[in-house]
Amino acid sequence: MILNGKAESVEDSSIVIRSPSSVSMSAPMVVRLIKYIKVPVKRRFPYRKNHVYKRDDYICQYCGKRVDEHDRTIDHVVPRAQGGQSTFENSVCSCIKCNRKKADRTPQQAGMVLLSIPKKPSKHYLNIPDTYKDVWAKYFKDIS
Repeated sequence: MILNGKAESVEDSSIVIRSPSSVSMSAPMVVRLIKYIKVPVKRRFPYRKNHVYKRDDYICQYCGKRVDEHDRTIDHVVPRAQGGQSTFENSVCSCIKCNRKKADRTPQQAGMVLLSIPKKPSKHYLNIPDTYKDVWAKYFKDIS
């Protein structure tokens, strides 16, 4: 799209792309369309465990400990046993120890405090590689 004049590179990386026809250019990190194209269908953003982990930066939302893949679970703030749903607004990343401590109770019932209130993440946030988050932060207000 850049070569055809339909988009322009706003931020470039240090990677150089070369074609067989000896055209070379820096690989873009941020691309802007020259003409806005309206997307007619609003797609629903799917709830997935890995999206919850990434939103919470792989940190237990009760004790604040960074958890590896063998020690992390999804905790339902309002337990499913009490009618809670599997949604972004009701799920947080938790270590196994804190999840077992909370059990089938709300954080208030268990005497535990959440580090942050769970919310639905931006789909843009989840699709940006961690190495580019600093570059993209100025273009999206909900990237942290």
